[in-house]
Amino acid sequence: MGNRAPRLGRDNRSCDRRSFCATVLCTGSTVGLGGCLGGGGGSGVTSAIEPVGNEQFRRDLGLPEPKDDIESELNLLVWTEYWHPNTIRDFEVAYDVSVTSRYYRSNEELYQILAKDGLDMWDIIVPSSWMVSRMIDEELLQPIEVNRLTNWFNLDTRWISDAPYDIGSQRYSVPSLWGTTGIAWHENLVNKPIDELDITGSWDALWDKRFAKQIQLLKLPRELYAAALKRLGYSLNSTDEQEIAEATEILVRQKELANSYAESGFTQTLINEQATPVHTFSGDAITARKQLYEDGSSPIRYRIPREGGVKWVDSLAISKKAQHPNAALTFIDYSLNKTISARNTNFSFYATPNEEAKTEVLPELLDDPGVYPPDYLRENLEFIEHVGDTTTAYQNGWETIQNA
Repeated sequence: MGNRAPRLGRDNRSCDRRSFCATVLCTGSTVGLGGCLGGGGGSGVTSAIEPVGNEQFRRDLGLPEPKDDIESELNLLVWTEYWHPNTIRDFEVAYDVSVTSRYYRSNEELYQILAKDGLDMWDIIVPSSWMVSRMIDEELLQPIEVNRLTNWFNLDTRWISDAPYDIGSQRYSVPSLWGTTGIAWHENLVNKPIDELDITGSWDALWDKRFAKQIQLLKLPRELYAAALKRLGYSLNSTDEQEIAEATEILVRQKELANSYAESGFTQTLINEQATPVHTFSGDAITARKQLYEDGSSPIRYRIPREGGVKWVDSLAISKKAQHPNAALTFIDYSLNKTISARNTNFSFYATPNEEAKTEVLPELLDDPGVYPPDYLRENLEFIEHVGDTTTAYQNGWETIQNA
């Protein structure tokens, strides 16, 4: 297969969650892929682990047996600081498979890496819902034989049936972790207790002049448009060009209020009191809240806006030209093991779609509405979906915002 890509170390993320989480756990676009350019990420080499005693190791963790003719290698593209540090290592030990990993920070970067490296370079990828849909449309993924997944029915049935991004007779993705996009607050940067601010649970907060030059926004076009469209009372998947134009107009006005736009580093931004409110993902906000938790409270709050917003799910998928398909399918089945799934949730603070895994998820996460939103909030949440040709309208609007 030629030279394998080097592993990119997790230490390069702006917020290192590893040491903190270890403590917690111990204590209880319309252009096709062929025309896309660019890549991302640095590199670093990690020494291989000598796999020993794998059958006993699998039995100890209740792991599935390897799929027929499992290959000895697996090439994995995944989000930075996403899974528990032992997730990949334990797979290597359990199945005698050497895993090469590279990490990315956005779906757009994932797409660019695949464009640069080719579909035969990577086996497992972890796109979010709308990118799954786009990749299915562009025939970049191969169907997953769910009948070969011994842990498939560990999933909450809602995540099997409610998948508008992966419809049809064949399944192309398997849910891994899910969460929401909302607003995080640091109490030290406002002039009264957060719970006394009526604006905290509304997208209006990101346009409130009281917080001028304190607001940090997601530098992800569809996420930014989602906030604007929901504030205007529209679907975040609008294909109406007039609605998109209205959203573009208020996003241009919003720009003068912004402190910064970012794709990552939200946890550290909150901890260091660099911005508030912060447009961010649930897990990043909750990580910051827990790191600053002291004497029964934390200055960090996370709110899902009452107008509704984004729910997203990152899913495991197999590249159309994967060179190690049996190792890839084995990894997917492994990830559905309840212990592995729960461990990843306890590490990342993102919710698991795995119903069986909830027995091993930390109780404080199960009871946290920021991790598992109550039904009345979930009803107003939408997946970001691939909008086909309307993508051009969003791209043009985003260029207008950037150039304003």
